Amino acid sequence: MIPLMQVVLLVAFPVEERGTAMGIFGLVTGFSPAIGPTLSGWVLSHYQWPAIFLFVLIAMVINLLTSIKGVKNLTITESAQLDIPSVLLSTYAFGGLLYGFSRASRLGFSNVFIWLILLTSFFCTFCLYQKTKSSSYPYA
Repeated sequence: MIPLMQVVLLVAFPVEERGTAMGIFGLVTGFSPAIGPTLSGWVLSHYQWPAIFLFVLIAMVINLLTSIKGVKNLTITESAQLDIPSVLLSTYAFGGLLYGFSRASRLGFSNVFIWLILLTSFFCTFCLYQKTKSSSYPYA
């Protein structure tokens, strides 16, 4: 979620304001884990434990209403079609690599099944690379 938010900040702010925006974002993301347990401890010492969920619900509603009113779309969207062969290739390529290496920890690399999965996954990765390299709009 944090890399996505950083991309949004880079798109939303001009170059001369990006440092300030990234600094404020860093302060908020660094400060939140520090203040959360302290604030929760204060709530628990003054109220019963279900109150934490009530406070979170109130904060979520305020955040949702503020976002609906204040957030604007910064990008121009255009319709695109999904490239099904690329999706299937990437699913098998990366899923197969993940599955193959995770199963190799149990079965070992001497297992023929592991080598079959890994080789076909590497082949699909190569095919996906060739397909996206030659396409002007990969995955679309």
